[in-house]
Amino acid sequence: MANTYLNTRCIISTFNKYAEPLLQVLSEHSLDLLRKVDLLQLFSMPDVPQNIPILYRLLRLYRPDKAAFILGQYYIKFTINEVALILGLPNRGDDFHFHRTPFSGMKQSDIVAELNQLANEADSEEVEERRVDALIKYVVAKFFFPLKSLRIPECLQQIGGLEDFRRYNWAKAIHGFLNAQLIPLHKLSCKREEPLSLGYLEGCSITLVVSNFFFNFMFIFK
Repeated sequence: MANTYLNTRCIISTFNKYAEPLLQVLSEHSLDLLRKVDLLQLFSMPDVPQNIPILYRLLRLYRPDKAAFILGQYYIKFTINEVALILGLPNRGDDFHFHRTPFSGMKQSDIVAELNQLANEADSEEVEERRVDALIKYVVAKFFFPLKSLRIPECLQQIGGLEDFRRYNWAKAIHGFLNAQLIPLHKLSCKREEPLSLGYLEGCSITLVVSNFFFNFMFIFK
């Protein structure tokens, strides 16, 4: 199955590569703070390949009326708890209301450029605070809610530091955004038997790829 049928911006290797220079210069105090808000582990996730055939297969197996994937005679739910488990995020906190528009005027490349600039600035308390804030914005825009346009909605730019990050239930927000993506793409994938170009699956699609292995493991040992 050629990779042209479906695309996703969520790639762990790229995500880690752009963040590494800044992580290298963060103080131990800042790293500890990031660890306490359940953010630092995202940068040590194993490099799960961007498996387009698996994503396409999952879209074909999805049943919107059941909000589940069908494997044989079993309906397997894709839940918030699975997202939380895969990403190491807590399933608690305030709801985060993602709005695609208005856009902030920034793109993901702008945030990457900011990470590089801050990694090369002289250490100071003010620079350290800006480094942490930039890293948080990078996580939510590049990994939690990557869009096909690579543009960054204003709602993501408004996340203000560690306390703001800690406040929200990111596992629930990621799960909700992916579920909203699955319904229209499932309909497109079932229009005909041969693979059909679907465009982009936005959001943290890596959670679906990892969940697929969980689903198959459960199915084999039922």
